[in-house]
Amino acid sequence: MILPDSIRFMFEAAGWTPQRKVTPSLPNCRSPAFRIGYEILSQFEGLRVGRCGPGKDQATSDIFFDPADGIYHLELGLPVLQNRDLCPIGEFHHSHGLLFIDDRWSLYFYDMVANTGLRYIGSDFIQGLHDVLFGVRPYESDRHQSA
Repeated sequence: MILPDSIRFMFEAAGWTPQRKVTPSLPNCRSPAFRIGYEILSQFEGLRVGRCGPGKDQATSDIFFDPADGIYHLELGLPVLQNRDLCPIGEFHHSHGLLFIDDRWSLYFYDMVANTGLRYIGSDFIQGLHDVLFGVRPYESDRHQSA
């Protein structure tokens, strides 16, 4: 995966290299979102990237790439978006929220503290990572709320 310089340094500081490959701990699933999640986690699972602090529009966040908590919450019946295939890819902001990817590489979050439902971050995975890590308020977050 090609990371822009704006976030690449954070991933490298967490131990990522372009050659890094791990076996993701996702269940065997043939859905398009899980295939994308598998691709992401094969490079990033186990990494904790970034840190919490003051940000541009809101607090910056860390991201811990581990799907376990998201899988658990999906199994418990986490409200998901209608007609949307989602795969958990990790946690953010000291594990106060979960990150999901869909079959179009769009990024979503679920805030477990405020319990605001599943929210749309944006249609570009890399830009979504940037926004979470730097505390940029996603302009598209009010669209696609959970039904």
